[in-house]
Amino acid sequence: MTDPTISVIMPARNCEAYVAEAVQSILDQTFGDFELLVTDDASTDGTYDVLRGFSDARISLSRHEAPAGSAETRNELFARARGDYIALMDADDISLPERLEKQLSYLHGAGYDAAGCAFSHLLPDGTLSPWAPFLSEPADVRQALLTSFAMCHASIVFRTSLARVLGGYRARVGIAYDVEFLIRMSERAEIS
Repeated sequence: MTDPTISVIMPARNCEAYVAEAVQSILDQTFGDFELLVTDDASTDGTYDVLRGFSDARISLSRHEAPAGSAETRNELFARARGDYIALMDADDISLPERLEKQLSYLHGAGYDAAGCAFSHLLPDGTLSPWAPFLSEPADVRQALLTSFAMCHASIVFRTSLARVLGGYRARVGIAYDVEFLIRMSERAEIS
């Protein structure tokens, strides 16, 4: 079996109401050369049962018996990734169908190591927030990561080798482990 171009990693914990739509949004991508690595982090609801209901060969599902936490679960998924690129995905998010295709094309064309994309939040009233702007200049990304919510962590696609160079996430950082990871990434690589 040949290695996929992209490894999509998705930790999941207690997201029964959302995870099927999240997984399906990846399976419906226009770029199909990916693996979807999902780890259920000891959910206490029906998340794992929903995940087991998918029969696509591109999905690799594992489960923790005790919660490891999001950072450690992502690090485990990094270690399993076989693709040249990693795409981050949260189990309560939805990716538009051309996400992977457009991000990979952008990375190849621009010569960057990592790229986010525009994103929108689902508001409590069921409507979508305005699209957050996409920062295309690496210097702007570096500056914005230090002062604001510059990038949606789960929208990032980056070279797998970069995750290994960075040593993955630092769980000891606490709730901001994702921002800290992106800041370290922006210091070592061209991120847009």
